[in-house]
This record gives sequence, structure tokens and C-alpha cells, in this order.
Amino acid sequence: ALRFEGSQNVTVVGTTFTDNTGGAFGGGLYFENSTNVRVVACDFLRNTTRDGGGLNAQASEVFVDRCRVFGNTATLTGGGFRASGGDLRVTNSSFVGNTASNDAGAIVLRTTATAFFENCTVTANVAVDAIGGILPSADVRSTLLNCIVTGNTDNFGSTPDYGGTGTAAAYSASYSVVDVTNLPGGTFGANLLVAAPLDLFVRVPDAGTDGLWGTLDDDYGDLRLLPTAIAIDTGSSTGYTGPLADLDANDRAQDDPDTPDMGLAFMEPTIDMGAFEFNIQTVGGNACIADLNLDGDVDLGDFGAFGLDFGRTDCND
Repeated sequence: ALRFEGSQNVTVVGTTFTDNTGGAFGGGLYFENSTNVRVVACDFLRNTTRDGGGLNAQASEVFVDRCRVFGNTATLTGGGFRASGGDLRVTNSSFVGNTASNDAGAIVLRTTATAFFENCTVTANVAVDAIGGILPSADVRSTLLNCIVTGNTDNFGSTPDYGGTGTAAAYSASYSVVDVTNLPGGTFGANLLVAAPLDLFVRVPDAGTDGLWGTLDDDYGDLRLLPTAIAIDTGSSTGYTGPLADLDANDRAQDDPDTPDMGLAFMEPTIDMGAFEFNIQTVGGNACIADLNLDGDVDLGDFGAFGLDFGRTDCND
């Protein structure tokens, strides 16, 4: 769709890239040898190319904030994004239903790239070969902070969310929902949690009746946090460096009075993990008080939620 080479001070804001087909790199956006690039509040939907279905950055300095990267396809690697060399920083963004015919359903990092992911949600991405989520290669430095990376799939299964061919230096994560059990070394800090999408999100993504991502029947879910999600008030406010708004443009670091603060904060409220800050006023966009399980419907599931709590006297403790 758009290609920039040797560019400086590029800003792309509020743009939707849909159903574009690239050649080798970047179905939606391609940057090469470009600096001070900002991509803000953009949607990448069902774009296709060889490497980096939504966005590809070669030896470039790119900052991405509040973007949705859904249903993109790479015929080789990096269904959502690909970065090779340079510096990639992604905050408050979500990657869902991206696929790669080889490696890295969501994001692939190559050739001395440095990448920092902050308050991103990466789920339901698929790689036919290895790593459905984020794949850093051996000479890359990749860091996760306050992220949710879970529910991605590949054909190997041991590290489908975050991993690959990297050495210990390639991996770093803290204050995130990500399973690092089988990663080869790495620098892993505090509050690394493990949870399935069903235990985190208001509505989990679904590839539709055809079972294929990148088609018109895809449901990319509602990735706002359930009231019971372990990602609430468990992030690092002290370490957070991104803009003070989540993917819904709501304020970051809102305190949930019903959840103990288990993250890291100094004077400010404790930030949540993932692209959306939990807000009991707006979660799911739901105004039905009888929708007790917050799935968007008032049905038998709500009777079950009522039954589980019936008779409790400690709800305000």
C-alpha cells in the first residue's frame, strides 16, 4: 500500500490498511532505511505479502502505538509485522488472527533488530512452522513489558507464543502474561504469569465457520480484560514508558478497587497488562447489569455465574 525508503520524520495516523497485496515486503506499510517513523491509531486488516503481512521495517526506526493488526498473512514469515535491523517499538497494540506459512504468525525479528513491546496483546496468531506469536532470531534483542502473549499456535508446540532460534540475549520479559518455560535461557524478571485466553478476555477470537484467519467471517474478539483476569493491576507502572492511553484511548493505570495491586508502582496506580486497561465502567461496552459473565449476552451462562456466587457475604471485602 505505502512504501518509504530513506525517509525521515514520517507520521502515519488514523489510517486503515485493508486487503492490500504486497510483493516481497509489507502488505500494508514498508519502511527501508527510514528514521523517526511513527504509526499511530492505525488498523492493518487482511493484508498479504511474503514477509510482514501488515508492516515490514528494514533497517528503520519505527514506533507503533494503538494499532490493531488483524487477519494479515505472510506467505513466508511475520504474518503481522516483520523487522530486520533497526529499532522497533510497539505499545498499546493488539495482534490477532495473523498467519505465516513458515515462521512467526504475529511478529518476526531478524538481523540485529532491537524490539520493545509494551502493553501489547498477542493472541490467536498461527504459524504453519514455528512460533505463532513473536519470534526473535539469534542476533536480536527483544523485550516484553506489561504484555499478554498467549493462545498462539504452531506445529511444534513447545514455545508457540514467544521463542525461536534466539540465544539467551535475545529474550527478555517481565510483568507479562507469557509462558517462558521452554525458552533457551533469557533474561526474565518479575511477575511472569501464565493464563489462557478464556481466563483473560471478554470474548476470545474465533476464526469463524471456515476455520481460516484472514477471511470475512473472522471474529477478532473483545480483548478487554475480564473482572477476574490476572492481568489487572499486575503490571509495572514504574517501568512503563509509553503514551498515557490504552488501545481504547482510555487512561492508563486506573486502579481496580476489587483487585489487590500485585504489580510495581511508586505513587501512581498499578498498570494492567495488555493493550486495554481494565475499566469496570466500559468493559465490553456492556450496559446490561444482568450480563454477569460479561460475554455480551444475557443467557444461561449468567445463571451459572449467579449460582456460583449465590449466598456469598464477602463481596465487598
